[in-house]
Amino acid sequence: MLEKKYLLYGYGKSNRAVASYLESHQEPYWILDDHHEQDDFLSAILLKHTKVIIKSPGIPFDGILLQMAQAQAIPIWSDLEFYYQLYPQHEYVIVTGSLGKTTVSTWVSQMLSVIPSFQGHLLGNIGTPLFQIQVDTPIGVVVEASSFMLHHTMCVVPHVFVLTNLFPHHLDYHQTLDAYAKDKLKLIENMKAQDVCIYPLDDEVVAQYWKAYGPKSESVRTLTFSLTNPQADCYVRHQAIYYHQTKIIDIKHLSRGETHNIKNAMVAILVGEVYGINQEWMMHVLSTFQGVHYRFETIYQTDDFIIINDAKSTTPEATRFAIESINKQYPSYHLSVILGGKMPPEDYEGLHQALQSCDWVYLYGKDRYLLAMQLQADRICIHETLKETIESLRFQKPMVILYSPSCVSFDQYTSFEERGAQFNCLIQHLFLKNNQKINKIAND
Repeated sequence: MLEKKYLLYGYGKSNRAVASYLESHQEPYWILDDHHEQDDFLSAILLKHTKVIIKSPGIPFDGILLQMAQAQAIPIWSDLEFYYQLYPQHEYVIVTGSLGKTTVSTWVSQMLSVIPSFQGHLLGNIGTPLFQIQVDTPIGVVVEASSFMLHHTMCVVPHVFVLTNLFPHHLDYHQTLDAYAKDKLKLIENMKAQDVCIYPLDDEVVAQYWKAYGPKSESVRTLTFSLTNPQADCYVRHQAIYYHQTKIIDIKHLSRGETHNIKNAMVAILVGEVYGINQEWMMHVLSTFQGVHYRFETIYQTDDFIIINDAKSTTPEATRFAIESINKQYPSYHLSVILGGKMPPEDYEGLHQALQSCDWVYLYGKDRYLLAMQLQADRICIHETLKETIESLRFQKPMVILYSPSCVSFDQYTSFEERGAQFNCLIQHLFLKNNQKINKIAND
């Protein structure tokens, strides 16, 4: 009889790291990538000799193989669940939410980098697989956790759990907002005395689901943040961020002072307070953090001309926040926005309203005409590719050009990193072609 094996369903970056672990421990496994057609016969043969399925995050939850596995009570784990099963001794800081996960995770990791056990351990959805770090000695890990990852994560116990916000997102996978929120918050029920939950106090959607899926035990500590409400543990007053009654930093001294980044900074402060980080280090991190590559990243700036690369924006809400931040920071500037890619099945009404403040809206990519119908904006320019879009840009100083696609990249690119890098290259080429020096473009 064949030995039962681990089945790695999907073979992206996370499961390649799992495979490396299994090989080093001489554990048998086989691979089913997500390009194979499935049927009942093939699935039955695979499952007969499978003891655990490790599923890549992006594979839908309702395929034939997974349905049959659930019927046969074969465990289906994310790599986070598998990692925790092997390393429950580690201390887990889990960061999730609809927007801001990557920035918050990075900022929190920098805040905790003065603690030796946390140094270099920023893992998960941010791009570094969990199984890249394989040590038995207890360490601290900061994990950016997507809803896809959390769906098949059951036993993980976070010491600190961060929820940045909640918006209707990935409903093509989760089907309902309730199911999505439940996946986001499911690990809270595993938390114990002295563990800590951090969440936005004034977020109406969070408040709705926090009541249903938030901590049930009073022994789990909760910390909150708010831009306006002094009842929160961390809040803004007199253009400064406070923790309780203690002033932490003036907003003007933040390295990233956009509205959404003020919230992100407050999360980093709260995690720092949980771990007793001294205020001097907090100030250093808050004032020097340069943000995440391709997340609202200023790649060129003069007194009257700014170019922002926000290629990581994959949702209409992310682009709406970007536009609102620009309107607040540069109220007298003309604004041109570039959007495009493969549209997620989400509500574009908020973005439609935000675009009313824009001078030009440029659309490209597979769903450019669907986007045009959804957005109904004035002064729309439509092109097939990002290159054609860049070449057609109109300039009117003072001006901000914002590249914030609001769509996923998989129509023309393999990742947001690829499209972000191409945007930088295209802008560089445009300026060189026009014999203008541009020395603040990010180096890719």
